[in-house]
Amino acid sequence: LPNLIKDYSMSCAAKSIGNIGVTEIGGMIYSDYDTDKGLLSRNFTLKEWEKTLQTARDQFDQVLLDGSNAYGYPYADILVDVPMSGTDFDMMDASVPFLQIALRGSIRIYGGSLNFSSDYQQEFLRAVETGCGIKYSVIYGDITPLINTSFSNLVACNYDKWKETIFRQAKELEDVFRQIEGQNIVAHDQLASGVTKTTYGNGVQIVVNYNDAEYNDGSLKVPGQSYHMAS
Repeated sequence: LPNLIKDYSMSCAAKSIGNIGVTEIGGMIYSDYDTDKGLLSRNFTLKEWEKTLQTARDQFDQVLLDGSNAYGYPYADILVDVPMSGTDFDMMDASVPFLQIALRGSIRIYGGSLNFSSDYQQEFLRAVETGCGIKYSVIYGDITPLINTSFSNLVACNYDKWKETIFRQAKELEDVFRQIEGQNIVAHDQLASGVTKTTYGNGVQIVVNYNDAEYNDGSLKVPGQSYHMAS
């Protein structure tokens, strides 16, 4: 793989392609396996991944990785398909966005495709809460041939169905990001069950209400399934 990325980068340079998206190796390390050279360990694989990513970092203007394993952070400008919430096991009281808190302002972060979620509005609110970008997966054209095939999950990707939502949410999030551009998260609080407050380095505070009912603490009202931003 380190040799392949060198050849590939030369080909891209000849075509004036400046950015690269590297899939899988940002989020997965293979287990130990046998080759004609003997047993190759996960540590060996990790070193090969790091060589590959270093070449990508040196040869391309921007590097996009999918997944969120820490070994990829030094080489990434953009991370996609980053987990946006916890497992929601019964023993958990609340999810804390540790990853987003650590990386916000250093690497551009995007969660998974919103239209693959069972509740895309909740996922949008998580993006607002953590300062992460949003991502959709879309295809254009007739989706009926995909039904009852191994690609049936793509029936949720019809562009005509999602176009209005995508443009509306992108515009809304753009207005939020304009206030927190380049800012780190300096505090994250749980105000009530299903209500969070994120504070950024420039003093901007965003309160997100995931509940259906309005949140009212006497000084602040936030409608259900909505948020409030103040500086």
